[in-house]
Amino acid sequence: MKFYVASGFQNKELVKRIGKDLQNKLQWQLTYDWTRNERAETKEDLAEIGKK
Repeated sequence: MKFYVASGFQNKELVKRIGKDLQNKLQWQLTYDWTRNERAETKEDLAEIGKK
């Protein structure tokens, strides 16, 4: 199964942990790992992240 975890940047570490658990324990496939990004400062930055 494919999954994506959405949340605010304040929960970044929790999202990483949940994502790893789903991948390792259930063999699910993460569609996009937004935790690798830095917080967007501008609309352009946010649009670029959205394209990824």
